[in-house]
Amino acid sequence: VQSNAYVVDVDVYLINAAGTWSLIQAGRKLDSAIAEKVVKDGRYQVFDDNRRHVTTYSLYRTPKGDKDAESMVVIRKVTYDIDLARQAVLHVFLSSMIVLALMLPLIFWLASRLLQRQILDPLFNLRGEAGAIAGGDLDHAIADTERRDEIGHLARSFASMRDSVRTTINDLKETNLSIERFVPHAFLAKIGKANILSVALGDNKRQDMTILFSDIRNFTSLSEAMTPDENFAFINAYLERMGPVIRDHGGFIDKYIGDAIMALFENADDGVRAGLAMMETLEAFNVEREGCEPVGIGIGLNTGSLMMGTIGERHRMDGTVISDAVNLASRVESLTKVYHVRMLISQYTLALLRDPASYALRPLDVVVVKGKTQPVALFEVFDRDSPQERAAKQRTSADLMRGVEALLAGDKVTARRHFETALALWPDDPAAANLLKSCA
Repeated sequence: VQSNAYVVDVDVYLINAAGTWSLIQAGRKLDSAIAEKVVKDGRYQVFDDNRRHVTTYSLYRTPKGDKDAESMVVIRKVTYDIDLARQAVLHVFLSSMIVLALMLPLIFWLASRLLQRQILDPLFNLRGEAGAIAGGDLDHAIADTERRDEIGHLARSFASMRDSVRTTINDLKETNLSIERFVPHAFLAKIGKANILSVALGDNKRQDMTILFSDIRNFTSLSEAMTPDENFAFINAYLERMGPVIRDHGGFIDKYIGDAIMALFENADDGVRAGLAMMETLEAFNVEREGCEPVGIGIGLNTGSLMMGTIGERHRMDGTVISDAVNLASRVESLTKVYHVRMLISQYTLALLRDPASYALRPLDVVVVKGKTQPVALFEVFDRDSPQERAAKQRTSADLMRGVEALLAGDKVTARRHFETALALWPDDPAAANLLKSCA
């Protein structure tokens, strides 16, 4: 029985033996026309005259009580109050709207959390990862690459981009390192360039620097006894040991000229110390080559102003150094062969040493080198000589130094007296003999 407030009346009709329908409770019969329509269509609905009520007839089969019983066919009649039904529907609708309104904030919150977790958080993560990669962290891990949606696709694309950028940058680093083998980074820095890409033809800058030249003694006779492969192996083995020594003392190699080296230093002390270290390294190299003819080198240094820059033409450029100071350094090195010494420096390098007394120095000669008109005093650096040679040279160094100072001042008489004193202390001193000739 219906218990809804808008149900006015409920009746149930049961078919009797005569085939007519009558109420279960009172035996009142159902109108045969209505019964036929219900049996035919399964449902029938009729309104009263003022349309305040609607009566619905429905055909049902009752469930079997047991397996041998027959199911009964009944017609249920339900009469509804239309106004009350409308009010009930409206009440249900309004109640649903209120519940929905109360639930909307929760629904929106849940939806926003889902949106944030599934979309916004991964996007924020990608933004942070982009910042890390832009900052140079090319090994930064990319999250969400395992997802199978658009976010995962984006993350995988981002990771692929990171790997591509890392590969490109590594290739560029390798390229720059390769370029630096031909154009030292220190050279670029001296002319105010960050990298090779910014270099233009004619870029130049004036610098005060110490120039070092070194050359292998009797290389021609050494190379004649070697095959071409042996020649290159020997030169590269020698240069491989000298390059680090120069860099360790703050210098850089400007160029190789066959077996010769031209290097540049910020100050005179770095250049002199590098030259002494090169001689020490050469001694170890000769020990390694036991059984082979020992190698000797000559080292010459000069300090002065020079122009560093690029020369050439649009399709072929080279970095170079142009200066009288460079030419003089080369001449000084060539004179080491003449005087049979290992290391010479000019008076200009000597003048810029912070503490000349910390080195084993002595004047060797005052000469007018090829291409120059003014005399230049040359000084031997003999720190790497044997103890006996150092002791002999130090006996005469003070008189030789005073004699050179007088000679440069134009006082040949005083200079001669000091040189004669030195020669008396060591009659076999070639330096005293050479300087004495300069006073003639």
